[in-house]
Amino acid sequence: MALDLASAPNFRPSFKYFSWQTALLGMVGSIIMTFIVSVEYASIAIGLLISLLTVLYFRDFPPEWGSISQALIFHQVRKYLLLLDTRKDHVKFWRPQIILLISNPRSCIPLIDFGNDVKKGGLFVLGHVKVGKFDEFEEDPCVKEMPSWMNLVDTLKVKAFIELTLNSSIKEGIHNLIRISGLGGMKPNTVMMGFYDNIVPEDLLKSRPLAKKRNILQYGMNNPLNSNGGTSITMSFFENLRTSNDENRLDRDSYVDLIRDVLKMKKNLCLCRQFNALNKDNLRQKSNPIYIDVWPLNFLIPESCIQLDSTSLFMLQLACILNMVSVWKKATLRVYLCSDTSDNVENMRRKARLDDLLNQLRIQAMTTLIPMQSVRDLLNRPIISEADLPHYQQLGTSHEILGVSDIYLKAVNLLIKQHSDNASICFLYLPPPPFFKKAQNTENSRLNNSTFNASSSSSNLMQEQYTEENEIDVTQTTAFINTTQDTNIENNSKYLKILEQLSDSLPPCVFVNGVSCVTSTHL
Repeated sequence: MALDLASAPNFRPSFKYFSWQTALLGMVGSIIMTFIVSVEYASIAIGLLISLLTVLYFRDFPPEWGSISQALIFHQVRKYLLLLDTRKDHVKFWRPQIILLISNPRSCIPLIDFGNDVKKGGLFVLGHVKVGKFDEFEEDPCVKEMPSWMNLVDTLKVKAFIELTLNSSIKEGIHNLIRISGLGGMKPNTVMMGFYDNIVPEDLLKSRPLAKKRNILQYGMNNPLNSNGGTSITMSFFENLRTSNDENRLDRDSYVDLIRDVLKMKKNLCLCRQFNALNKDNLRQKSNPIYIDVWPLNFLIPESCIQLDSTSLFMLQLACILNMVSVWKKATLRVYLCSDTSDNVENMRRKARLDDLLNQLRIQAMTTLIPMQSVRDLLNRPIISEADLPHYQQLGTSHEILGVSDIYLKAVNLLIKQHSDNASICFLYLPPPPFFKKAQNTENSRLNNSTFNASSSSSNLMQEQYTEENEIDVTQTTAFINTTQDTNIENNSKYLKILEQLSDSLPPCVFVNGVSCVTSTHL
């Protein structure tokens, strides 16, 4: 009867009068007859049957004849996936559906754990691109490696799906993963990646305590893990980590292009840095205070502190979701409101608006007002008016904004470290990547040279004073980008350098950029 309900194509009964009705009738009749013969023995038999089913379920023995539960689950999942209509999506029921792009799982264990924590019952996909051409292999390498990845998921006890692909280009392979991952209404809406740097990765999988590894029963004789007895992850099926002499699999320009492409696909983006320092065992110790810090300000445009955009709300939503997880439940959520004015009345008004917004969103957080007028004065550009802000808050960072000085970035980094040094994790605003270089008429520039020159003398005085007071060694201060000479490669390099300087020596941090509405005060 169960096979008939599951619509298994290989179930073809030879009994002429078979149907689920006759099967049900036979089952009910057999149970009645057992009780008619002997109530005592019938009860004992049913009790033994239930006990055996329970043992088989929890011990998870690999039956050679297959499991009917898998057929029933497949049937039900397919039916309900067809009912999941993306046209009926509503912000009230939004949840993160994450695809985590992994270069090598050996160095990404804390990041996988973090993605599993922040998914909040949503879709979680681990994506990996193998570089090569299909004709170069005798068999599909993705099929060969899939059991190792599934074993990894079981061992880490994360609720994730695996997506592997083969492509001659990592960038194109990631495009394919983002587009085809998921099924029906369960498609990723958030892309999570590691940060691009030259730090030599550490093998965290090898150093993971054995107590956290569970025995994985092997299904089938063709599983490549059988040779290792199934007691732990077979390390040989994952590539060796990059050494100091090796180049990154992805160059800097492709990485920035990938950021640009993800945002163009209307996917939320999270770039995670220094997660090798995240130790969840320390979070479980009651003596250690836990803080989740949120800085909802685009530091490249500090004038935008007067409003919270979709990225700021997305940061608050992710921090709130993380605060709901059992390991992070005792953490204190701190939101830092940066202000660029010395008017105390206006500052209190802004803080009151933020507190009211958090109250309407039902997010319990401690808000702190951070005056940063002295830091903002270190900008080597004129102040952007409120009317001109929409021109710079687009899908790309303009060339003028990208030319921020090193002194300003170091000052911002120092400001964050002063307040978030004891944080367990920080959420930072990810500025959009730079536009592609185009021919630009200098007369049409919002920040023309005359305006810049008028304010450059006072800005330089501020920078020199700040450098002397804080003993910062800056050999060269970046001026505005000359759009007629700089190339896209130079812009991409400067963009990554900005992110590196903002997050230098910080706790584990997540650069966040949100492209869609994830919460609302009208719920």
